[in-house]
Amino acid sequence: MLENVRFAFGKRALKHKYKHNKREKRAINLKEAKTAGIVMYPKTVNDFEESKSFLDEIRNSGAQITVLVYIDDDELYAYFRKKNYLNIVTQHELNWLYIPKHQIVERFISQPFDILIDLSLQFVFPVTYITATSEARFKVGLKNKQHQYFDMMLDLGEQVERAHFIEQLKYYLQNIKTK
Repeated sequence: MLENVRFAFGKRALKHKYKHNKREKRAINLKEAKTAGIVMYPKTVNDFEESKSFLDEIRNSGAQITVLVYIDDDELYAYFRKKNYLNIVTQHELNWLYIPKHQIVERFISQPFDILIDLSLQFVFPVTYITATSEARFKVGLKNKQHQYFDMMLDLGEQVERAHFIEQLKYYLQNIKTK
C-alpha cells in the first residue's frame, strides 16, 4: 500500500518535471550521432553481456557514449562495480518517490545527447524517470504502456528477446532519414 502511494507521487513528480523539460528535439540516425546516452536495467549479467556488442558498435562508429546502468540487486552491483566505463545507480540512491538522486544521474540527465537509447526490456520507474527527464535530442526505446516518453518506440510485442530488440534498434536507427 505505501509503495503504491510512493509510486503514485513519483509518477506525479515525473509528469511535472517532464512538462517543464525544454529540450531540442531532433531525429538522428546512428551514423550522424556524435554523442549517445545509453540507459539500461539489466536483471542479469547476461542481459548486459548481450548488449555489449551493440555498445561497442556505437562506440566504434565514432560516437562518444555514456552508459548509465540501474541495478536493484546487490550481487549484480558487485559485478558491475568492476566495469569502470559504466555509471551505476542502485536502489540505495532513490529518494522516497523512487526518483534517483545522485550526481551521476543529474549529469546524465543534463547531457544533450544526440540520441538516448533505453535498452531496458521492462518498465522500471527509476529508468523511466531518467529517460523522460533527459535533455537528449532523440529518445528511443521499447514501447511500454507505462512509459510514453520516447520520441521513437519499437513495438515488438509482449515477450521480447534482447537480441531481437537490439537487432530492430540497429535496423531502424541506421535507416532514419534526417534531411
